[in-house]
Amino acid sequence: MGINAKGKRKIVLDEKVYWWSVKELQKTPRTYIISDDKTFIAECRLYSPVLQVKKSLTGKREIAVPQLEKKHGLIFTPQYIRDLIEVGNA
Repeated sequence: MGINAKGKRKIVLDEKVYWWSVKELQKTPRTYIISDDKTFIAECRLYSPVLQVKKSLTGKREIAVPQLEKKHGLIFTPQYIRDLIEVGNA
């Protein structure tokens, strides 16, 4: 079963489709990223530069990404999401 794309944006990276969305929980914007085949699931808070990889080929983990926050600022852009996916899949 595929991903419900309503309210989500699509990114293609290395011929793999990812969907991402931003939601605000407890006044903190968070992005949620999921691959079309559901082999990669991650979450990242905007004001806390830590990528929480909930599922990937390399397992669950938390990755500090302060360099990405400095590079992109305090906004989730498609390039920021692309960089998060690359870090999460490394």
